[in-house]
Amino acid sequence: MSLLRIRIPLVAALTMLVLSGILVTTPNARAASAHAPAPYSVLQMNLCNSGKAPCYSGGRSVLEGVELIEAKLPSLVTLNEVCENDVTFLRDRLSVRGYAYSVFQPARNGDDSGPATCTNGQPYGIGMIVRGEGSIGYGGQYAAQVANAERRVYWCTDWLHQVACITHLTNMSTAVAGQQAHEILSIAQSNGADVGKKAIVAGDFNLNAMIVPPGFTSRGDGGVQKVITHGWSSGSREIIEMYHTDHPALFVRLYG
Repeated sequence: MSLLRIRIPLVAALTMLVLSGILVTTPNARAASAHAPAPYSVLQMNLCNSGKAPCYSGGRSVLEGVELIEAKLPSLVTLNEVCENDVTFLRDRLSVRGYAYSVFQPARNGDDSGPATCTNGQPYGIGMIVRGEGSIGYGGQYAAQVANAERRVYWCTDWLHQVACITHLTNMSTAVAGQQAHEILSIAQSNGADVGKKAIVAGDFNLNAMIVPPGFTSRGDGGVQKVITHGWSSGSREIIEMYHTDHPALFVRLYG
């Protein structure tokens, strides 16, 4: 009995395999994938853990944040509406995953008499956690503030190759929010883009009263949270539902 041999062109054969649900990769494609640089990733969360807002969930949002960080392993975590001990708890809990650096910047009382506080007495504000080493940093209050209301703040960590900032803008005045947005984006411009560094500004922008500078890209959650970047060739975003705060998480991957 003779065997019938049929020659099928390579492209047609690969097409048949793909259509049948079998993924085929060539050695060159596998090698390129193996050597592709890992993306730099940012996870932005508003954990609503002051104890004062209706979205407060008795600290469960912080534990949910632990689970999400462990699942995504972002390069950078930016946090809004947290107590100072929330930031150190997250960093220490995740230190085995390589998170070695954290910083907390307290908001200020409306009369600037001291830091705003959570109901547990801890300072209240914004935070940043880094998977890796930290660097020098700077932060403070915005020049523009709403009178007799929580004084809004920012923090930036500045490495040799990039600067990353976290902020939470006012929700009480579009005009003031716009001035605060201009100030933080100008810092990212002058200390990042203008000196050849990559730049990230993440946080809760509340009233979305901002003009994104030329060369910067804004990726958001469809609401008030943004990750605004400069210096990456491309990126993607993922909006992740959270069950113990009134904001989703925003996860952004950056390439190039």
